[in-house]
Amino acid sequence: MSLEILSNYVLEIVIGIYLLIATFTDLKTREVPDWLSFSLIPIVLAGKIIQTLNSGDYSILYNSLVGGLITAFFGAILFYTKQWGGADLKIFVSLGLFFGLSTSLLNYFIAFVLAGAIYGIGANLAIMINNWKSFWKYFIKDFNKNKKIITFFVVFFLIITFALFYYLYIQVGNYLFTILLVPFLLFIIYLTNIISTKFMIKKIPLNKLTEGDWVTQDIVIKGKKLYSAKQLYVRKEDIALMKKNKVKSVLVKYGIPFVPAIFLAYLIALFLDLRFMIF
Repeated sequence: MSLEILSNYVLEIVIGIYLLIATFTDLKTREVPDWLSFSLIPIVLAGKIIQTLNSGDYSILYNSLVGGLITAFFGAILFYTKQWGGADLKIFVSLGLFFGLSTSLLNYFIAFVLAGAIYGIGANLAIMINNWKSFWKYFIKDFNKNKKIITFFVVFFLIITFALFYYLYIQVGNYLFTILLVPFLLFIIYLTNIISTKFMIKKIPLNKLTEGDWVTQDIVIKGKKLYSAKQLYVRKEDIALMKKNKVKSVLVKYGIPFVPAIFLAYLIALFLDLRFMIF
């Protein structure tokens, strides 16, 4: 076995261990330590440099860096739109460095989309079920404000149900099913928006606020703005300023821990060989 192949296996195992630890910490504390997310990037880069020097093929390092830039770009979009945190972004970049510019990276993106969709829908459904009474009350209130739009989506949801039945048992064409699937996905996005605005924003005492949290309100004391909700996340100096001005509580948005979806996509890419399905 060549050193390149061996080092790749070692990297796969190391990344898997890192993602496993990160998944547990993300689920338990809703955050991933900086040392964990940061250190994975130089480890992967070191592995790629070793492969490059051993083989003399500098395209290995080049492709790795380009893969990292691609995942950094898409990860940054999710970060700056407040869909996930900085740790998720750094882990995502490390995976881009690992897969590099290749069909493997493309297939990982496919796995990530699939895993993210399944995980996201499942997590939102769990929140909805656990808060069913409150959810239903809020849904009815929102429905009364947007009857026409919601009725449209509900009708299409019923159509999709019948279309799915025919697709499975009478073999209606794929194109028809795909077209009818669009409003269903939009309806899921609508429900997700209700859950994120109603059940994932909590009022917490200031002593529980930590760096990196998403504060959803402007903090204004005596006409002076201490914090803007437009900021990406709260910093240590922001918290210190709030304490100095005796702010008692703030509204914080808690996102769904996303490292498990990243880990699931990684496992799909490795163990189901999804990286090689397209070509």
